[in-house]
Amino acid sequence: MRKFPKRSIYINAGEPARIFELARSGKLLHGGEIERFERAMSEFTGAGYAAAAGSGRCALSLILKAAGLHAGDEIIVCAYNYPGLVAALLKENYRVVPVDVGPGGFQMDASAMESSIGPRTRAVIATHLYGQPCDIRGICAVARRRGLTVIEDAAHSLGTMIGGRHSGTFGDFGFLSFSGSKPLNTSCGGMVLTNSEELYRKIVSGLDACVYPHPLDLIRMRLFTYAYSFITGRVFFNLAGYPAAVLAGLSGWDPWVKYNSMPRGEFADRRLRFSNMQACVGLGYMDRLTEMFTAKCRCGERLYRQLKGTGAPPAPAEGSNYFMIPLLARDRRRLYRQLLLRGIDANNGYAYDCSFLLDTRNPRAALLDRSTLLLNLPFDTKDDEVDYLAEQLNALSGEMLLAV
Repeated sequence: MRKFPKRSIYINAGEPARIFELARSGKLLHGGEIERFERAMSEFTGAGYAAAAGSGRCALSLILKAAGLHAGDEIIVCAYNYPGLVAALLKENYRVVPVDVGPGGFQMDASAMESSIGPRTRAVIATHLYGQPCDIRGICAVARRRGLTVIEDAAHSLGTMIGGRHSGTFGDFGFLSFSGSKPLNTSCGGMVLTNSEELYRKIVSGLDACVYPHPLDLIRMRLFTYAYSFITGRVFFNLAGYPAAVLAGLSGWDPWVKYNSMPRGEFADRRLRFSNMQACVGLGYMDRLTEMFTAKCRCGERLYRQLKGTGAPPAPAEGSNYFMIPLLARDRRRLYRQLLLRGIDANNGYAYDCSFLLDTRNPRAALLDRSTLLLNLPFDTKDDEVDYLAEQLNALSGEMLLAV
């Protein structure tokens, strides 16, 4: 039976050859692939305009400037969130106001959001965490009534559909991320989505002040991505990666923590433009995105149909892309080890209770912080492998919490 890695990255066949041709022609940084990729992403998501940036974090920074926000303005976020997002806002001297998670899931409580709005509140960042759609319609309704800018953090949710409409297209802005194990990986990179021509032109103006990355940095990062894809691929992970994960996991050392601490984070923090090489890589995914999401969603739906008992994880709202499968553990370390011994290398967390950065208390976010484990469903997962996952999760249902 297949062993399941923490994360997996899909690489298109023939991609290295295309990158070599770009390098030989001297078009790694500049070229027409960028505009083609932006146009393709606009068509895929249904957004009126799409502008590529050097990272998701850079895309967010451009959005905040285009929205006219200034240091000292308040921005509402979900308390249970990727801490890098909150840290980036604090670094730019915005005041961050957390709202706790709503009942039964992992997303912002839209009904509690309005009470957090103050005289200095200017925007709300609505995160579709783990690819599961948040209550974006409810958030937009409150925001429109109170004159706030709505920014959708769709970093996890490429392919997530809400009532037939793509995530990231409901607010004033949305942004995507193309790093890590995101469905489309260009070794760092991001995209701003908007339906306003005026706001789009402001984003493009902001991009003019950004610089292109060094070509050697681009090549180095892509080679690193190839290595990670190989290590977590089906054959190598079964033979070597999984035994190493067991040794590391049972000894208390998590290699994913080491991976997250590597210097590519510094690359994401810089104000960089999206390169022609990254656009070429991104375009290689576009023809297969629908096929990939269809396969992923079929696996996710098959898994949740088979889960039963009081320990079953909360099912995502309709339209999820099943980027990650979150579980709630009574004892996270114990459940992690139980899963690992069954061939499932879970993530100990991606989002956290960001109250520690903000000196606030958010009980539901705190519970998710200490309880959540995440499963990865690779795009090439087979039906019998999904059935195996369901069997193991049902066997361990007593180790899991009820939905919060």
